[in-house]
Amino acid sequence: MNIRIVNSQIWLTDRNLRTRIIPRKVFIFVAVFLLVMAATFVIALNRSTNFKWMLHHHPEEGVRLYADTAISSASNLLYGEFPATGSPLATLELFVPRNTLSEMHRANVTGDPKLGHDPGGDSPYFSAYYRDESQRLQKSKISYRGAMHYHHWPEKPSLRVKIKKDDIALGQRYVELTRPKDALGIRHQIPEYLARELQLVSTLNEPVRLFVNRKYYGVYLRSYRPGESLALAEGRMPGTFFKGDAILEKDHLDLWASPSSWDIYGEELPLNQSQFEKFLLTLRETPSISTALHLQSLLNTERYAKYSAAMILSGCVHTDHKHNQMFYICSNQGLLEPVPWDPTCYEIVGREFTPVDVVNHPVLEHLTSNPLWVHRRNQILWELIHQAGSTEEMQEYVQNKYDLMERDLEADFHLSKKTIGTDRFPVAIRKMASELEIIQNWAKAKPAFIGDYLNDCQFSVEPANADHSETLVHVFGSVAIKVLNDQGRPCRVKDWEEGVTDLLYPGLSQELSEFEFQPEHFSKTLPYLKSTPLTYRIDAPLQNLHFYNSITGEQIEPKANRPHVSQACRTLPPSGLRTETQGIIELGPGEITLEQTLMIETGQQLVIHPGTTLLMGPGVSLFSKGLVLAEGTALEPIRIRAATSELWGCVGISGQKTRNTTLKHLFVDGGSTAECKGILFKGMFNVYDCPHVVIQNCWFGENFIGDDCVNLAESFIQVDDCIFENALSDGLDLDMCSGRVSNCQWINSGNDGLDMMGCELSVDHCRLSGCGDKGISVGEGTKVVVRDCEIERCVRGVESKDNSQALFKSTTFAGNQTAYHSYRKKWLYPRGGQGLLWDCQIRDSVYKNLDVEKQCRLYLLGTNAADSQSTEERIHVVESLPEEWVELMKKVEQK
Repeated sequence: MNIRIVNSQIWLTDRNLRTRIIPRKVFIFVAVFLLVMAATFVIALNRSTNFKWMLHHHPEEGVRLYADTAISSASNLLYGEFPATGSPLATLELFVPRNTLSEMHRANVTGDPKLGHDPGGDSPYFSAYYRDESQRLQKSKISYRGAMHYHHWPEKPSLRVKIKKDDIALGQRYVELTRPKDALGIRHQIPEYLARELQLVSTLNEPVRLFVNRKYYGVYLRSYRPGESLALAEGRMPGTFFKGDAILEKDHLDLWASPSSWDIYGEELPLNQSQFEKFLLTLRETPSISTALHLQSLLNTERYAKYSAAMILSGCVHTDHKHNQMFYICSNQGLLEPVPWDPTCYEIVGREFTPVDVVNHPVLEHLTSNPLWVHRRNQILWELIHQAGSTEEMQEYVQNKYDLMERDLEADFHLSKKTIGTDRFPVAIRKMASELEIIQNWAKAKPAFIGDYLNDCQFSVEPANADHSETLVHVFGSVAIKVLNDQGRPCRVKDWEEGVTDLLYPGLSQELSEFEFQPEHFSKTLPYLKSTPLTYRIDAPLQNLHFYNSITGEQIEPKANRPHVSQACRTLPPSGLRTETQGIIELGPGEITLEQTLMIETGQQLVIHPGTTLLMGPGVSLFSKGLVLAEGTALEPIRIRAATSELWGCVGISGQKTRNTTLKHLFVDGGSTAECKGILFKGMFNVYDCPHVVIQNCWFGENFIGDDCVNLAESFIQVDDCIFENALSDGLDLDMCSGRVSNCQWINSGNDGLDMMGCELSVDHCRLSGCGDKGISVGEGTKVVVRDCEIERCVRGVESKDNSQALFKSTTFAGNQTAYHSYRKKWLYPRGGQGLLWDCQIRDSVYKNLDVEKQCRLYLLGTNAADSQSTEERIHVVESLPEEWVELMKKVEQK
């Protein structure tokens, strides 16, 4: 090819002497076009504060960001799709005034961070309308969310939607919409998936697609803000959330010095705040036996072991001493629980897996000193990699999530990924498959890495004395060994550890080692612990001992020599940490005066014999963390009452070890309320967090102070043939319980007879009379079937509210001021109470039979209620049982 320039033209002549003439202006146009495109990219990148920083400090990375942006933008023009008309993802829409996002970004750049969401701040709210799966248009405000600037890229910013209370459709006032930190949005979802499988409270993040003024902004992660709505969505009691982030303008704060450094959401209950303050005080002390025991009384260490296992398996080290810390506590449990917050899996693109025993904040500093906790964490890790966290399960989860999002990702022109120390790097749509392959390869290799750690069970042995009657065992692997004698029984050990045990733990070093974690472009130093040997003297000859991996169960053989490690050990002697007290405490028969509070610990049992009368001194309570058997008889009942004219405390039974607690022919009156170990017992008689409790033929009389005579919460209950008489306020208050209430009576309760919140319950053959407010209060998502009951002379016979479903079959309402009332009380719930009256009788109502307010619905089947205070569309007369009520009966009555 011969190229010549002749008279401002370009002549192209091939080997066959054929000539093509191209005007020079074509080349000038191409050159100008390329220059304009280059300038456009430079100007666009210049708006990124991180790009400027990178260009000055890391020019190679700055050039790479420039090149990636240019290449991905050009590629997306070729490979991108139009947004699909429909999607398996929830479709969210925002409608905002013109230039809202531009003004939002301007405020973020020029506003005062100290003012935050207030006018003049860096993240003020702007007016908007929001539409979600409910298809309701909800009046809202929106603002930027997220502390770091990579959340605030104008083309796809992370947003917070604050919905007007009266317009809330799905029980969420604050909707957090976060731009994913990876191209597929999956790295964030894996740790939450594992947390949910382990039944931890999480932020419930899920992928959605977002349109703003009908323009597609791509795939986001929607999650809950901490607070009551999150607790209820997780099936937990409302409580307090403590969120710790000491970054940017809060960088000077020490999270662990004071509760004032933390943000508080939900209930601002003084008891919960006191528990948290004690927690921080304990963490500031040097780890010891006493601090470990104290920590167990403040922190749910079992849940923290699950949380730690989920974070280790998913490679999350993003929660550290400065940020992403969150804890939840409710006054029925009294223990703090960890909540995964922004658990980003940077490890997925790392060059190596992070060590298992990373210690990057004070909670882990203390817990890793406790060998019992470390062992329990390892057990959960082993269960996890063979169940929800196995290679097969995680790869299937990742593939399913990808398939769910794929079509919407193909239309997202702003895919990007965030790594440590950098801004977001753009990812071309055509590279989605390679990004998926990276995650799948990680999901294949990580469980094997954890498996190798849990199989690292090493020890050596030597005689401890001349006659070889005792054996020294040096444990120096990653996990504990199990040792049994010839009879298959635990052995007696002494010296460093004292007592009878079958578990010998390795130590963890006092000194922190450093691991250079390099997920992609930049590295970060992570502190971690190395295994260090511990020596046990066993009172048995070597030939009588058998050794096993305590995690896998495999029999193991000793190594020839132990390693020579001079590192100091942080591990505490296990014998001082085993605090569960065993034994049976018996009371009665006869009169017994309790002059001080009686505490039954976990592992103990309390037996109260028939014919026993407990005379409770002023302020004295009876608390139990263990099984309670108080089985009186008709001839020899058990009584609990005041010893003097002064008020006594309460009875509080709580915890999983109270399973099968049985109370029969028990008479209780004259009590009040009390607190114990962070738990607020709200009634005179309380049972919390009990897997199964039976209460039969009991009588509960007048109580003083407190809303409830009897309060049962988060338990499976069986309440039969009981009487609740002259309660100060509510007779029987049930919070998040399931089970059955049968053949009971409520007489003259000061407020409600039977009050239910978040329950699934069947109630039958009961009588409620003379209640100062409601006979039966059905609230806050309760599902209940009531059969063959009588409700008479109450202010309201029944009140149903807040997304509850109440079916009444063959029930009589007589002489109530209002027989049935339903309404929506709390904005947390998308609708009011839903009810069905089936073959019920309503007579002699003082004011009205039925009062059904807006957002409620009532069905009448074989029930005549002539006087109804409602519009017709809220009350429906039906000739057969609607399907949703058939399902309700099956669900409730099968339990």
